[in-house]
Amino acid sequence: MTGKRGTPLERFERYYIPEPNSGCWLWLGSIHENSGYAQLAMPGGVPIRAHRLAYMLFKGKIPCGLDVRHTCDIRCCVNPDHLLVGTRKQNMDDARQRGRIAKGFKLPQTKLDEKHKRAIISDSREHRLVAADYKIHPTYVSILKTRAGIKTKRQLHTFVRGEKHGCAILTNKQAQQIRRFYLRGWLQQRIADKFGIGQQTVSRIVRNKAY
Repeated sequence: MTGKRGTPLERFERYYIPEPNSGCWLWLGSIHENSGYAQLAMPGGVPIRAHRLAYMLFKGKIPCGLDVRHTCDIRCCVNPDHLLVGTRKQNMDDARQRGRIAKGFKLPQTKLDEKHKRAIISDSREHRLVAADYKIHPTYVSILKTRAGIKTKRQLHTFVRGEKHGCAILTNKQAQQIRRFYLRGWLQQRIADKFGIGQQTVSRIVRNKAY
């Protein structure tokens, strides 16, 4: 369905930024105040959790009654490679095993007060060191700095295209081969299997969003 602001995929593409150290795609759009999950309003104004939309756009239909789980434990991450489906019980078991059911600053949705936020944003140390001081995940340091408009060296890497990117897993020659296979009619999943990468990576390459 296409709304006035574009298709769901076009709108989805506007609101995230890759975080090269963790591989997460950090959501820069709306975050649900209570749950901490990324969200996007669909045509008609109906909101959907952005990680569920990411799964549907890049991996397919979500089986009825199943949750979309984060393997990275970052609720505002929308990287399809970090998502898988499972039961609600599996989702809760994940939370307990990985310490997400906790108190204080360990909770992703916990609100830091403004003093703490300003201190984190202005701290120039490595993200992992800042995160350790506040008992939060390093990616949340990236989130705060990104939303404040601060482009650290880590974030600048995300705008480097092709094999020069610090986290590139393909050469430019391989990316061109992927585009040629796609033009010959190969399915994206077949290409992904051939090169040992995720289908969403193939999708970004053939749409010239990467490399």
